[in-house]
Amino acid sequence: DSVHYLIIVNSATTLSAVRTGKVDILDNQTLQTAQQMKISNPNIVQQAEPATQADTVEPNDSLAPFNNLNVREAMQMALNLPLINSTYYNGTCSPDPSTMTSNFMTGWGFPYSQWPAALQAQYAYNPTQAKQLLAAAGYPNGFNTNIIVDSSGEQDLIQIVQSEFAAVGINMSITTMDSASWISYVLLSHKETGLASRAGNGGWLGFTYEPIQEFNPFVTGFFANYTVTSDPVIDAASAKALAATTVGGLQSALTDANKEIAQQHFVISLLQPNIYSFCQPWVKGYNGQISALTASPGLFPGLCGFYQARFWIDNSLEQ
Repeated sequence: DSVHYLIIVNSATTLSAVRTGKVDILDNQTLQTAQQMKISNPNIVQQAEPATQADTVEPNDSLAPFNNLNVREAMQMALNLPLINSTYYNGTCSPDPSTMTSNFMTGWGFPYSQWPAALQAQYAYNPTQAKQLLAAAGYPNGFNTNIIVDSSGEQDLIQIVQSEFAAVGINMSITTMDSASWISYVLLSHKETGLASRAGNGGWLGFTYEPIQEFNPFVTGFFANYTVTSDPVIDAASAKALAATTVGGLQSALTDANKEIAQQHFVISLLQPNIYSFCQPWVKGYNGQISALTASPGLFPGLCGFYQARFWIDNSLEQ
């Protein structure tokens, strides 16, 4: 007859409440947390689905050295995505890079499987070629930079990026900020002069939401365009999408933007991991639906009423 929506600030307290049956459903959890929960509470039902966005490293494309395409391509080649998948994610996600639209959005965008071989090669792990590209850009000895990271994200993943960048001469120091400060400093104020990332909380590629909204982070002058991308092809594709009167017209515009973003390396792709939901066995009708429980910071889940009206309790199983 009712749903009690709890806001618990401390994650350890939240997980304890799930383990003891005091909370029925918890979503948006990492692989590491899911593995721990499977050991401690194997009876809890787990749902896995691709995250709503891929993890990324976002350069300020308006400033040197990141305004040089060779530098951005070198950064991508420095990252061993298949190894990150097999080791960090235990092989649970796709090893493929993303462009703007998620590879999982069948029939939309420009999925990795459709990329020409020459473009796929630009995303393959190749530290030797990465060093050559840096030299061609005027950085034969690499360069120093900084990354602003959301402290609630996956710091271990950022350290892997740091190590792989260092192997080609890109020495990246790490500065962490709490989520509110990161949003204010990076997303809203665009004060970062190097790199930024919210790894573990989603990035600026692999979008799974409405196509029209996917353009916005790359449109010139958009408030959340914190990579400071300004590209006439993307701007034209966005205008084309807004003017489209057919599904095919919208798909064509989205493909145009995806191709340009993939070719120009405006954002450095990591991977699109799974996110995990936990559900007590007595709760029925829940299958990890996005926006049924959580939403962006400060927002209430937009589809909570629709989905939660379809949840029910099997009293024969409830503790």
